[in-house]
Formats: sequence, structure tokens, C-alpha cells
Amino acid sequence: MSRRFRFALEWVLVLLPVFFVAQDWLRYDTTTILVGHEMEWLTGHVTLASDALRETGRIPRWNPYYNTGEPLLDNAFSFVMNPLSSLPTLLAGGVQGIKWSSAFYVAFAALGGWYCGYAMGLNGVGRVFLGWLLLFKGNQQMMLRTGYFQLAVQQAYFGWILGGAIEVLRTRKRYAVVLTALMVMLMFWAGNVWYILPVLVMLTAVTLSEGVLLRNTLGLRRMALAGVLTLALGAAYIVPVVQEQPSIARHAPEKRAGWEIQNPLDAYALYVRGDYEFVTEEMTVYDPHFETMGNGWLNIHYSFVVPFWFVVLVVGAVLYGLLRHRVRWRYNRITGFFIAAFQLRNITAPRQPMTPQTAFYLRFALIGGVMIVLMTLWGMGGTSLFVWLYEQFPLLGQWRFVGRALAMGSFWVAILTAIMVHWLWMRASMRGRGALLLGCALVLIELGSFWGYSPNVIAYHEEYDACLADLRAREGEDAFLTVEYLGYNIMTSFLKHKVRHWSIEADFYMIPEPNTLGWVDDFTLARENPPYYLVLDGNVSSNLVQDGQYLPDRKSLPSQYTEQCLWAYTDKALPHAFSIGAEWQQGYADLPAEYWGYANFITPVTALYREYDTIALVVEGNAKADYVLVMESAFRGWQATLNGERVPLEIIGGMLALKVPQDGQLHQILFEYRPQEFIIGAFITLVSAVGCVIALLLPRRHHRAPVTENAPSETT
Repeated sequence: MSRRFRFALEWVLVLLPVFFVAQDWLRYDTTTILVGHEMEWLTGHVTLASDALRETGRIPRWNPYYNTGEPLLDNAFSFVMNPLSSLPTLLAGGVQGIKWSSAFYVAFAALGGWYCGYAMGLNGVGRVFLGWLLLFKGNQQMMLRTGYFQLAVQQAYFGWILGGAIEVLRTRKRYAVVLTALMVMLMFWAGNVWYILPVLVMLTAVTLSEGVLLRNTLGLRRMALAGVLTLALGAAYIVPVVQEQPSIARHAPEKRAGWEIQNPLDAYALYVRGDYEFVTEEMTVYDPHFETMGNGWLNIHYSFVVPFWFVVLVVGAVLYGLLRHRVRWRYNRITGFFIAAFQLRNITAPRQPMTPQTAFYLRFALIGGVMIVLMTLWGMGGTSLFVWLYEQFPLLGQWRFVGRALAMGSFWVAILTAIMVHWLWMRASMRGRGALLLGCALVLIELGSFWGYSPNVIAYHEEYDACLADLRAREGEDAFLTVEYLGYNIMTSFLKHKVRHWSIEADFYMIPEPNTLGWVDDFTLARENPPYYLVLDGNVSSNLVQDGQYLPDRKSLPSQYTEQCLWAYTDKALPHAFSIGAEWQQGYADLPAEYWGYANFITPVTALYREYDTIALVVEGNAKADYVLVMESAFRGWQATLNGERVPLEIIGGMLALKVPQDGQLHQILFEYRPQEFIIGAFITLVSAVGCVIALLLPRRHHRAPVTENAPSETT
């Protein structure tokens, strides 16, 4: 059997379970969506990009429908620029595309496990088994099944990154440097930074083991090149995000290094227990923020990798094999054992010399053990080491929900399990190999049983879609609609009908640039009530009426949704664009925003055209139009022109503003979002990508492999 055919067969075996795991995601059905309260908000940027691409033929740079607008591409939570995440949605739309992306990443994680096994030198059984373990790994699957798309898909890159790093350090393969840099960059572009830090810890440990301790200067140079190339390829994302750090509202810092799992053994048991009840009912967690006790969360703590019985059998078989072969160690001390492993010296009798590959597995067993312990200590929260680290390095306080670190621990559990399966296959007799294959098959069946009955999709919210469609029909296609709604679980409907969701009360939001006029360092206008309020509960509507904020509005509602979906309305809301008269500076500038809706110096701008990242207005300069304002967040990157000439941008209440000449003439005003940092970063990314392609296409120079202590010399 040829090598290529054998690899193809292994890929087929690795990918077969994907059709079982992702069957609901692969089925084309626009009446169902992924489960998760935050799913539509987290994936809404790519949904908007898909809709805009169909409408205008391009992907815009600004998303005007989240709060008062935020960047679409240069956004820490956006994954539009990651083709692996966004391409299915760009092709099939938001509802179906996200499901296809989820199915793709399940397969991608499995192939990443296979590639990691290939880089480590595992045999076919070890490679396939590692692919299966990463396919079913509980952290990634549970994140997908609870709507945390970015946190789930980031884990699919672990195997590719580790495999690439191994080949960078241990081989001369040119593609390995590019692949490692590309995978780290794409993981960063996946729309979250949480797993960047655990991956950096992993890469540091592997580099120390295979580079520094072995004095592998060539490997270290190649690893440094991969790091530089990662920054260059990711510049389109890294440059603007780093520049925009002051404009990103952060979470409150984590207390005592996160939620504390009360029983440390429970944290380790998470890797080998697949029952959901263990997390949600048996495991006790202390919340230091509210000083309360509770149970674990599936999307944070669930980390099942392999059943406990299989771990016991595999570890027992390995220990039995070592004892049965009567291995005689040359070094009597444990320190001598590790020195031998890291310097590739023989630690067995002359008749049983240690091969470089065996020494590599021993080093990896040590690295894996350290990573599992370290990530488990981080994930269980409240441990002395991480409490000290969080106190010494305040930025670590932004790594909240520390149970997510268990995802890296479970990854290394899968790595070490696959290495043991590889070793047992190499040592076992024909009968032993049959038993090992049976055990692996039973593990696959058991892993699949936990995912076969868990919910994958839910019905699309047609009632909200109908209500927003009704509002759009009433107000007209050209009207810019703004609606407030308690929650952000129906963002697909808001984006579909081009309705701004005024108050997405999530932990993450964008802060406008400081004001140039009026209130100092405040974006009060962004807190004003919008014209419409969408509610599900009639009691909430009554409370709003009692508070005097809104009036009930039931006209033209579809009869079948009258009770489920209610409108409330206020006539005191600020328009999307308006001009303010000269009297604004005579005492009104410092008034709270709620007075503006009642003021007589505000004139709505009706000559308005906008297209996502472009806003065009026509205003007559007179005493009633001293400044023109647009209810759009004045974020870094906005530019303004007056009658075709670039003019300074003003910021009032955190919103876009411009001084209008008092000459009685009509003036054309144009606001465009053109972030220079993103353009510079994109140029660096493009040049780096072209350089990588050229480097890979150049003829390969042949080098003679270096002679190591354990490799035979040319004269042997």
C-alpha cells in the first residue's frame, strides 16, 4: 500500500464520525439556527458582511446596527477576515452558513489531530485515534452547542499549531514555518483572544524542550522566523486592534483568579467523565464576585476527552509492557533520566539503546504532564499560583471564566493518550493489537453517545422576524430604524431587516473618541432612548408606559403575533441625523441628553443617504444649523468632508458632528469610515502573504542531515 493511499484512508477514517456529530449542521435548513443566547450577536458581523456583499458587491468596514455602530473588520470580536470561519456564511447566508462553518471546524479539528500525530511520528492507529479525540473533545463541542462560536473554533487550531511547531523545530521543511504562522494568525483572527495566551505557553514549553535544552540553534531560528511571520501575516488584524485598545470597554477584572472548583479532584475528573450531571449537579463552584456557591457551567467546565476505564487500561498496559521487558536503567537517579532524555543519551543497557524518537516521546510526556497540571490549576480557579499571577500582572484579570483553560489541558490529555496507543500498537502482538483496536472502537462509540442526543439547533424566531418586517413595511425601505430590545439573541432578524439594535447589554462594547465639544469624555447621546421598544412580555410594556418612557403601539401587527410581540413608542427620541442651532452653545451644551428631545433647537435632517460605512447629508447653513450630528459612534477611523474638501471632525456626546458654515447655502457633508491602521496592516499582510507564496514555490535546496549522537555516522 502506497504512502499516499494509506494517508487518504486514514483521513477517511478520521472524518467519518463528522457526519454523525454535525448531521444537524450539514443539513440545509433555514428554519433552524444554532443554540445559544449570544450566538447571533457573536456571529452577526459575518451575517452582515454576507448580506452587504449580496446587496452592494463589497464587504463594508462598519457595522451600523450594533448599538450606535462599531467596526466590522478591525474588531476584536469579528472573524470576517478569517476565510475558514467566514466563507461558508458569505456563500450561504447567516442562518445556514454558521452551521456549515461549525461542521467544517469539527472536521478541521479532527484533521489537525491527525497532522499533529503525523508530526510527532505516530503510527496510523495513533494518528487516527488522536484525530477522533480532538473531533469529540468536550470543550470544543460544548462551546459550539451553547453558541460560543469563536471560543469553540479557536480550539480547532491547537493540533495544527502544535504539529507545525514540532516540524519547525525538528525538520527543515519549509512549509512548516509558513503553516505554523498561518495557523496562529487564523486562530487570532477567529474573533477572540482568550486562547492566545494558553497557546503561547504551549509553544514556549515546546521551544524550550526541542530548541533551548537540545541546543537546536537551527530550530530556534526557524521558530523565531515563524513568530515574525505570524505578526506580519496578522498585521491587518493586530495593528488596528492594538491601536484601538483604549476604545475597547473591558470586563471587570477577575477576582481570586476566577471561579473556584471546591474539590481539586473534580477538575481532573472532568477529563474522563462525560455525564453532564457531574458538571451541573455534582461539582461545586465558588463565585468570588458574588460570594456564592453553585454548580459548574457546561460551556466553561465540560472537558470530557476519553473515558476513565480506557485511561486505566492504557496506562496499565504501558506499565506492564515496561516491566515485562525488564528495562535496565543506566542512571539510578531520576534527574539522570531526564538529562538523558533531553540530551539524547542512552539511558538503557547497550543492548537496548534509546532512539531519538523515544527520547522525544519522553520529553513530550514531561511537557504534557506539566501542561495538564498547569492548565488544570488555572481552570479550577483560586489556586495560590494563579492568584499571585493575577495580582502581579493586572492584564491577566481580563482572562475571565478561567475554566476555559481546561480546553488546553484536555488537548494534552488527548496527546498523551494517543502516544500511549501508538506505543502499545508497536509493542503488542497480533492478539494485543486486536484488543487495542476494539478498545479504540469502544471509545469512539462512547464519545459519540454523549453527542448523539444533545441539542444542536433550535427553531428560528419567526415571531420577531415578522414584527421587525412589519415595522420596516410601515416606515419604508429607506428609513433608518432604531429599536431597543432587552436581550441580543435575535440579531439575525435585526440585521435581516436593517434595524439598529440600540442597547446590546453585553460585557463588550466600543467606546467613542473623547468629545471635542460639550460633555467631556462622555457619550451621553448613545444612552438616549430610541423611537421604538420591542418587548415580549406585556407586563414590561405596561411598566414602560407607567414610567412615561413609551406609549403602547399595536397598529398593523400581524394578528398571530399580537400577544407575543408588542411595540412601544416615544415621540421624544432623537432622529438619526439632525442639526442644532446656535443657541445650543448658550447653555444647552452641558444639559443631560434627555433634555435634547424636548429642545426647539433640533432640526431633523431629511436629505440623508447612508450605505453601511458611508453617510451623506445635505444641510443648509443658517442659524438653525450651526452643527450637524449623526447618531453614529465617533470611533477612530471616521473622516469628514464638506463640499468635497476634507475638514476636521467634531465629536459631541460621543457622536459624529461637523461645523456648518453660516452662509445660507446648501452644503454636502460626507462621513466615511476609513481606518488608516487597518489599511496599513492589510498592506503588510498582503506583502507577507505574497512573500510566503514565493518562498514556498522556490526550488528547495538539499541539505545533508546533521549527525546526532544517536544517529549512525557515515563511516558506520
